[in-house]
Amino acid sequence: MKNTNHKYLCWLAGIRGIGRAKKYALLRAAGETSLFNIFFSVGAAAFGQDPGLAARLLYTAPEKELRFLWGEAGANAQGSREGWQALLQARRQDPDRVVEELAHAGISFIGAPEEGFPQKLKEIPDPPFGIYYKGSMPSGEEPAAAVIGARLASGYGREQARRFGRRIGARGIAVISGMARGIDGIAQKAALDAGGKSYAVLGCGVDICYPEENRELYERLQQQGGVLSEYPPGMQPIARLFPPRNRIISGLADLVLVIEARKRSGTLITVDMALEQGREVYALPGRVSDALSDGCNRLIRQGAGPATCPEDILEYFFGTGSGENEARERNVEKAAAKAPGQGRGSVADQPETVMDQTDICRQMIDKQNAGQQGDGTPECAASGPLDQRILRLLSTEDEKHIERILEEIKEISLSAPPAESADTEDPVSLPGLVSCLMRLKIDGKVEESSAGYYRKI
Repeated sequence: MKNTNHKYLCWLAGIRGIGRAKKYALLRAAGETSLFNIFFSVGAAAFGQDPGLAARLLYTAPEKELRFLWGEAGANAQGSREGWQALLQARRQDPDRVVEELAHAGISFIGAPEEGFPQKLKEIPDPPFGIYYKGSMPSGEEPAAAVIGARLASGYGREQARRFGRRIGARGIAVISGMARGIDGIAQKAALDAGGKSYAVLGCGVDICYPEENRELYERLQQQGGVLSEYPPGMQPIARLFPPRNRIISGLADLVLVIEARKRSGTLITVDMALEQGREVYALPGRVSDALSDGCNRLIRQGAGPATCPEDILEYFFGTGSGENEARERNVEKAAAKAPGQGRGSVADQPETVMDQTDICRQMIDKQNAGQQGDGTPECAASGPLDQRILRLLSTEDEKHIERILEEIKEISLSAPPAESADTEDPVSLPGLVSCLMRLKIDGKVEESSAGYYRKI
């Protein structure tokens, strides 16, 4: 529960026209001046115990004393006259009304000097004056990873964002990002889908969903994490507000993972801030011919950790081998749930990599073509229902990973109405899917653009 002076910090934080540095300076000046003792009859040490007292002095002091405090905080700074007028104008507001309006909008506020403000943010070079949030604030105890990347991501980047976001979220690591289109939003959604937590730091007020296309994610974040901003409610998304918010994304995280980034990318601004804050940086390797991987490959050359799989990130948080063992156990349990009665030595429940699984499937297909059924999985009939579903899921513009194709086909099968059951009861397994993909590839309908990734021709 906030104390009675918290409302004055809310009031000070909401003043537009005064930067966070000047607000910090005003609080320091108010806390150190003898006026503090005169007005409140308490020692200056009370400022440290209740910073809201200093903000209260800024609100209640006569204009002559307030001007003195303004001068102590740096009256000759650029834009000082406009800031002074903004402060005088703000003193006409009722702090109680400010708090009521925030509560009515479902918005909370916590000031940097207050107890409960994230310690990670207090320690960065340029901490925010305070944070507005809907939902909850990140806990100081929970591990957190920032997942960032290109807005116009490739199919490879989007698939890897899902893969990393899902595994990180499932292991209890909070995903921090900017809720932007592309890598940010995809990774955050994947973390939520896995039952994890995620927090979005916006470049506008928390009462504004930007981009609007991420409305569903915006609502879900408030239930399984939070939406945060240092900007007051009503602040519109302006280009110049986004680079400063990036320091909060990296500041809240223990590690920053870059999925895709061009050589000259706004994503790399966040990386620079992360390095300044002493955060670990990992990057997803990409093909040297892909412009969207230029930034990541360069980061790796400069010393960033290569994130070849989610276990690389889990290893950082939980130690060598722990993430890998966890993944192995989860794969075994998942296989057992999908195919009861299968032994641990069957193909379906082995924790091989996707490439290993693909090789095994190809071997099984060779056996099938030779008249030897490897595990009883029927061959994919030419131009059958599964072929048509695969072609509907693929596009000529974006490549899609084989695991993702399998997931989407199963989702279609589960959601199909009874009338379509005849089209959805054929077995859907990884060997069967690979068989169909290879047939479509031979027929010239799909291409394997990279290992395990397919697109329609």
